[in-house]
Amino acid sequence: MIERHYSVADLCEQLGIGRTTLWRMVRDGRIQPPRRLSAARVAWPQSEVDAYLANCQRSRAGGAT
Repeated sequence: MIERHYSVADLCEQLGIGRTTLWRMVRDGRIQPPRRLSAARVAWPQSEVDAYLANCQRSRAGGAT
């Protein structure tokens, strides 16, 4: 099965952030760098996005106690 990939625009929409914030998060190591799909296109695999979101949920749950 082919894994879904998120473009910059898709990931920004999913996370509710802007492009500049997304690239800042990549630069700071909070989000893995995207995979290059072609010379002009990069994207994040669904598995990496899911892992990031799960980590965010764990962080929030741990901070709430």
